[in-house]
Amino acid sequence: MITITGRLIGMQKPLFEPWSIAIEPYLDGNDDWTLSELIEMVVLEAATILKTPPHDKAFLQSVNAQITIPAVSVSEDTQSEQAAMDSQIGEAIASALQAFEEDVYLVVLDNEDVMDLEDEIELKPDSQVTFVRLVPLGHFQLDSHHN
Repeated sequence: MITITGRLIGMQKPLFEPWSIAIEPYLDGNDDWTLSELIEMVVLEAATILKTPPHDKAFLQSVNAQITIPAVSVSEDTQSEQAAMDSQIGEAIASALQAFEEDVYLVVLDNEDVMDLEDEIELKPDSQVTFVRLVPLGHFQLDSHHN
């Protein structure tokens, strides 16, 4: 199982509680992964976790992927609810990929920065994946009394 963690530059406290993903179902004999595929898998897994309380949206928020889980309904139209959820997950994946491209966060895989969505990566069953949320320089205020 790979471990997913998150942090904010300059902060000791993690962005969210670490969690794990069993990657075996995703492998299907394919060891060739790109960063883009890894992000897709993690967002998909996070969305699946959201369906079962208690859920934590912190990971999705850290990669700018927003998903609204509908309240449990007694509607018999579960097919349209599933289609809506699938659409939201697709949008969340696209948003997370765009956020990476816009330097909102970076990904560290087994202590190595992954710089491009198309970079090939090697996922191992014990891999550590860290999503590092970056802070725009404009958010820092300089104290005018210090030079």
